Amino acid sequence: MTSIDDTRRPRADVEDPLGKLVELFDYAPVAYFVLDQNGAIQEVNVKGASLLRVEKPDLLGLPMSEFVVPDDIDAFRSHISSAFRTRDSVKVDIRLRRQCGTVFSARMESLANRPAEDRSSHVRLVVTDITAEKKAEESVRQYREKLEGMVKERTAAVLKSERRLSQAVHLAGLGLWVWDVATDRCIFCSETHARLHGLSVEEYIARSAAIDEEFSTVHPDDRVRVKRKFKELRQGVGFEFEYRLLTPSGKVRYVRESGMPVFDDDGNMVQEFGSIQDITRQKQTE
Repeated sequence: MTSIDDTRRPRADVEDPLGKLVELFDYAPVAYFVLDQNGAIQEVNVKGASLLRVEKPDLLGLPMSEFVVPDDIDAFRSHISSAFRTRDSVKVDIRLRRQCGTVFSARMESLANRPAEDRSSHVRLVVTDITAEKKAEESVRQYREKLEGMVKERTAAVLKSERRLSQAVHLAGLGLWVWDVATDRCIFCSETHARLHGLSVEEYIARSAAIDEEFSTVHPDDRVRVKRKFKELRQGVGFEFEYRLLTPSGKVRYVRESGMPVFDDDGNMVQEFGSIQDITRQKQTE
């Protein structure tokens, strides 16, 4: 029979709850530190000691700042001060230096004790090695910079090519136009192209949207042939031929025009691209 005194005595086969908690703390899979208000290490678990490559007994009493690289000391002190001041969990990314001299990137998450917990003030730190994460971020940054550099170089090359093309087009007296198949109207017209028709760019684009005015600047004697060529183009057949324009002022111009269809990846025609050149002088000298 068990006496009352027997129930009051601790039994060896019953686990000590406090001891279990200490064991859980000591062998937790994260590096855990407890610092006093001066930043000295009061407690550390196995993972924390392993992270700094120092035996646990040798860490106790040492300032945590001894393991912070000089350039990050201010950030560390500001972090600890913020933890005590806000009483909320705070984070900071800094660099730590192990006793062997190797430096690694670490993320500290700190939480100061609440006044009701005990009379002493301390802050709990969870420290995570984020070296791999930082290296990945640096690789992404370098890759992004490389891409941005390539884009800038490509853009500069394209702009240079565009300037050369523009100069060549100007010297050749070429007018350019682009027709959108979906909307069935001109979406781009160069000044030279519009000028050959005796119109401004805005006037030409406006006329191209009106069916009865689309070919209004083509010489009446050539209008049927021109309409047939453009009908063939809209069926996917390119062209190059000569005909006459009759400007609103009554001036006749001979032009050579080329047109070609533009297809998307599925084989659907999406645009028509063309160029026009004034050959009036050539015709007059023939």
